[in-house]
Amino acid sequence: MTLTLRRMKDMDSVYNKRILVRVDFNVPIDPQTGYVGDETRIQAVLPTLNQLLRAGARVVVMSHKGRPHGWDETQSLAPVVRYVQSLLDYPVRFIDSIVSDETTEAVNALKPGEMLILQNLRFDPREQANDPEFAKALAALGDAYVDDAFSTAHRSDASIVGIPQYLPAYAGHLMETEVMTLEHILGRPARPYWAIVGGAKVPDKLAMLLRLVDKLDGLVLGGAMATTFLAAKGYPIGRSLYGQGLETQALDILSKAQARHVPVILPEDVMVAPAIGPNVPSRLCALDDVHDDEHIVDIGPMTVQRMAEAIEASRTVLWNGPMGVFEYDAFAYGTLMVANKVADMRCAVVVGGGDTVAAIAKAGVSSRMTHISTGGGALLQWVEGEELPGLRVLYA
Repeated sequence: MTLTLRRMKDMDSVYNKRILVRVDFNVPIDPQTGYVGDETRIQAVLPTLNQLLRAGARVVVMSHKGRPHGWDETQSLAPVVRYVQSLLDYPVRFIDSIVSDETTEAVNALKPGEMLILQNLRFDPREQANDPEFAKALAALGDAYVDDAFSTAHRSDASIVGIPQYLPAYAGHLMETEVMTLEHILGRPARPYWAIVGGAKVPDKLAMLLRLVDKLDGLVLGGAMATTFLAAKGYPIGRSLYGQGLETQALDILSKAQARHVPVILPEDVMVAPAIGPNVPSRLCALDDVHDDEHIVDIGPMTVQRMAEAIEASRTVLWNGPMGVFEYDAFAYGTLMVANKVADMRCAVVVGGGDTVAAIAKAGVSSRMTHISTGGGALLQWVEGEELPGLRVLYA
C-alpha cells in the first residue's frame, strides 16, 4: 500500500474553522534592535498563512524559539509577531500564553480571516516531553491541523506528533515543497555526491553523520564539527567550542569513511582569536599552533583551497553548517569563500540550516542555490534515511 502525503488541497472548506498551524519562527533576533536577523523561515510560511486567511479560516499559529528552560522572556515570540504583523494584510494578534482559559477565549474571539500567535511552546516543558494532555489541550484550540515546519519534523514534540492524534492533519505548502524537492534532488543524487557539514550543533549531527557516510562520495567538515574531529585526532584546540566527550564517535566516523574510501576533508590551517566578538584581533596558524587561550573561529585559505579542489567535480552538494563564527565579519572569510565556491559550481546544491541560510544571504549568493531548505537537523536526518516523526503523522 502506497502512503500519500495529506496536503492542504485535501482539506474541506476552512471558512470559520479554527486551523492550528505549526510553523518555525525560531529566527535570530538582534539583541540591540529587537529586529529579526534572518526572515527566511517566516517568508517561507506566508503562502500557507495567506491561503488560510484568504479562505476565511481562524488561524492559530504555534512555534518554538530557542531552547529555554521554563518561561524566559529573552526567548519570547513577541518580536517575531511584530515582524509578521508587518507582512500580512490580515489582523494578527499575540497572546502571552500557550494553553489557558485566556488562550481559549482569544481563539474563540477570532473572526474569519484573523490570526492569533501563541507564546513560545517550549516555555511549557510538556511540549518537548510530548505530553499527551498538553497535546490534547493544544488540539482543543482547533478543528484541523496544518504542519508547515519541516525544520522541526525530526522532533517528537507534542505540537508536532501529538496534535495529529486528535485532529485531521495536513502538510502546509512549505512542508510539501520541501519533501517533493528533496525527493527529486537527493532521493537519487547525481554523483559524485559530497556533503559540507559545519556549525555548532555537534551532538545532534554526529550520529547522523555516521549513517550519512554510507551515502556520500566525500565529506567536508568545518566549524565546531571539524574542531571535534581535530580534538579527537589529538590536535590542540585551545578554548574552542567542540563536542566534548564525543571524540570516540568522531573517530568512528573517520574509520568508517576510510573503510568505504570516502575522503574526509578537515581543516589544514585555521584562524584563531583570544575571544569571540566584534573587533577582536585574529591570526592565521597551523593546526599544531593553537594556543591554550585561543578559540578556533574560522578555516584558513589553505583549507578553503583544499575544499574547493575536493568538491570541484561534484554533481550534487549538500551543505549544512557554517565554517566558523561567520556572524562577525573578521571570522567570516572561510564561510563566505565556501559559499561563493558552491554558488559557482554547475551542479545541484541543497543548502539547509538557519545559520547556513543566513551565511549564503550574507555572501549574496542565495539565488544561485538549487534549493534552500528551512531544515537543519531535519534535512540531515531525511537525507541519511531516518524516518521523520513529524512527516510520518501526515501520511495517509
